[in-house]
Amino acid sequence: MELDTAGPKIAGYELQANVCCITELIRTYMSSPVNGATLSEAAQLIRGYAGIWRPTTSDGYTWFWSVDFNVLKGRISILFPWSARQPDGTKCLEKPIVALIRGGITENVEQLESIVTQLTSGLRKQAGKVATI
Repeated sequence: MELDTAGPKIAGYELQANVCCITELIRTYMSSPVNGATLSEAAQLIRGYAGIWRPTTSDGYTWFWSVDFNVLKGRISILFPWSARQPDGTKCLEKPIVALIRGGITENVEQLESIVTQLTSGLRKQAGKVATI
């Protein structure tokens, strides 16, 4: 796990955390039809879910969605960038997915890993529902 104080910021959030399990979340996000409803449905099953919104970070970028969770020592926000389809049909992200932490760092990093894993699983289940409709 890596912490970054130089990445994009939202007021009140101290650090950007890069956890190894975010790679799987990126893969799932890129291969699944994701919108606000699917993100919200997947996240609602995770303890501490606080909602989704469209933040603008300190670099001026307005994100597709942020999925927020209240945790014991603060808040975790997972920011999803906008994507586009390339001419060959592949999905391309404008930026990487970012996880921001506000509050107790050590405790929240452990919770972040759990939340990212659960969110990845939830998005996979949502993609399966879409595929079977």
